[in-house]
Amino acid sequence: MSSNTSTRSQSARLLSLVGVCLTGCLLLTPQGRTQASRWIPTAAEGPAWFHGKLSTAQAEAKERNVPLIVCCLLEGEEASGRFQEILSEDKAFAALGAGAILIVANNGDHEQKEIRVKDADGKRVKKSVCSAYGTDDCDAHKLHWDAVYKDYVMPGGGEWILPEVILLRPDGKLAGRFGDGDPPQISTVVREVDTLKKLVGPGVQVKDLIGLRREATMAQAMAKAKLWADSWRAWSTVGGLAHSGPHAEAAKSGMELALKEMRLALETQSKRLVPETLEDAYRRVRAMDFDDSPIEREVDRVLSAARRDPALKARLAEIDLILDAEELLEDIEEALQAKNTGLAKRLLRKLAGKKLRQTPAAETARERYKDL
Repeated sequence: MSSNTSTRSQSARLLSLVGVCLTGCLLLTPQGRTQASRWIPTAAEGPAWFHGKLSTAQAEAKERNVPLIVCCLLEGEEASGRFQEILSEDKAFAALGAGAILIVANNGDHEQKEIRVKDADGKRVKKSVCSAYGTDDCDAHKLHWDAVYKDYVMPGGGEWILPEVILLRPDGKLAGRFGDGDPPQISTVVREVDTLKKLVGPGVQVKDLIGLRREATMAQAMAKAKLWADSWRAWSTVGGLAHSGPHAEAAKSGMELALKEMRLALETQSKRLVPETLEDAYRRVRAMDFDDSPIEREVDRVLSAARRDPALKARLAEIDLILDAEELLEDIEEALQAKNTGLAKRLLRKLAGKKLRQTPAAETARERYKDL
């Protein structure tokens, strides 16, 4: 199926503009572990603790549809000290960070130590961290102390028995609490996290989050501009990255709306495929850039039916030649802009051939490129 080049170019320019603007905004906005400067610990370096406010972690857990795991330890308390050592060495717990958000709440101050870690590019670099928890500094784990108490302890009466692990669903609802004065069993925590993940469905990986946000913003911008095919494609990409959770729900409803509007546009123009409005309607249907969408075949069926209609067949054959020639003329212009003179000459010879030489576009080309 042929498509209108100028429509595609306008849409592509708008998509690029939205993408560039959003990418810039995301790289400038702190998003906990989604920051461009975040570091990637190895198992030997301990868990990848979230850096940022508790409210930011809660929002990201909901957006990514992943569990939030809050580890609470009292400074100077013996059982909490033992739990701190377990957390720093347990590979099974550290592995949970791949599909969940890990928070550590501790009220103590510790010396800094220097370790070697992998940065966002995979290179080993030196980094100064809290010697107890491996966070950037002690403020990172102290930041959560009061917030965790306010959100998860005070509503239950205010009694806080530590150490403790609090497991929360992506929507913020309590899924479990582990610890009764002794260090929680990591095997139990891991088992309950795995069970919760099966219940809530797949989550969005950290590495996909920026791209997902960009595509969601593109989809919304395309819908606002009534570029429904582009909106459908962007929402389809969002749905491919987020299989469950709020982004998946937004993608589902966005795709449904886009398909509804695409079908409405096709139905409107198909009714105008009559002699009085034939050329305008046919141009609009041919320009519908619905490739790879569920209604691509519907567009082809409408065009094929019109071409078989005895009352329209002859005129549509002429219009097809006119449109093919117009697209060739646009291709010639693009080739020249790209300084590809050889391609432009080949396309010009094709446009000047017997099949298309009588079209308005061929006449324009002869006048415009007589020296080519």
